[in-house]
Amino acid sequence: MVGRLADLAVLSRDVFGPISPEELVGTTSELTRVGGEIVWESGALALDREAR
Repeated sequence: MVGRLADLAVLSRDVFGPISPEELVGTTSELTRVGGEIVWESGALALDREAR
């Protein structure tokens, strides 16, 4: 499926705004998607399990 699957990481904070090195080190992944499939989720996000 060319053009339909995306890799995506949802981080615990905005890393593109002003952020200190200490805050950056403490940033974690809340969800990672590769090839359209969820490969990691921390459980911190309310996901619609039916939509997968």
